[in-house]
Amino acid sequence: MKVINYRSYNHSSRIWIQVKKDGIERVIKQLAHMKEVEGIEVFREFTLTNDAARWVHQRFQSSQYPLYANNLRGQGQIGAISDSGFDYDMCYFRDTSLGAPPIDAQAPWGDVSENLNQRKQIIYYAMDATTCGQAGTAGAESGNNHGTHTLGSFVGDNFATSCTGNNGDVGDGMALCSKVVLQDLGNSLQFINNPCGTIYDLLSIAKADGAYIHSDSWGYPCNGCPCQGNFYGADARDLDQYVWENKDMLVFFAAGNSSGSCSGCTSTVCSPGTCKNCAR
Repeated sequence: MKVINYRSYNHSSRIWIQVKKDGIERVIKQLAHMKEVEGIEVFREFTLTNDAARWVHQRFQSSQYPLYANNLRGQGQIGAISDSGFDYDMCYFRDTSLGAPPIDAQAPWGDVSENLNQRKQIIYYAMDATTCGQAGTAGAESGNNHGTHTLGSFVGDNFATSCTGNNGDVGDGMALCSKVVLQDLGNSLQFINNPCGTIYDLLSIAKADGAYIHSDSWGYPCNGCPCQGNFYGADARDLDQYVWENKDMLVFFAAGNSSGSCSGCTSTVCSPGTCKNCAR
């Protein structure tokens, strides 16, 4: 048995261990008899999700934007997003005067100050190191634009025109006037798959920078029918615990991409999106 990582929180502690196949049953029995152990789960890797557009969320009628008509565009708000890398120099996010956002590339997270004067991105957390504790690299990785896509859906705003005019430009996001905290988990979501941390850590870091809305387009995969990711596990509990402790935080998780390929399933929403204190 090998200990992979350990995290301690106010509500509980988490230990990730690696066990040889022929020793799994024996180790589970040993752990199950320990009064300190609340639960035992098989670790699964997260994958990326999300495929949508602005008008779908506002009225589900093409070119209808009732939120914008009532001047709800994210003015004065800070959101946060965790995903694969982000192209922070893209026109929808770039600050032509201040340049790149502050970059925090190595734990302990939070020792780099955010810049609220930035047009869009107040801080970039490069959490994509392949080994926990090493320095990460800011920016979208070659061949993976998922993070840039979801960031654009969330807060994108082409600097060519004001975010307060009309219904925004083609490609603008839902909260086009808001600012954002970027949490780059890596091309393969290394930060949570290694694992170097949990959703509880991500939410804590984001709120410390002033974010009260958190967008997450990733989760366990279905891997066929019945959907193997449709369960309530430790990651969903971490999210629910954090929101219970911080009732001013609103967390959004993607409902997944498997409803069309798993038509016989009763549900294709996967953990942590199975959380009770979040929106999907």
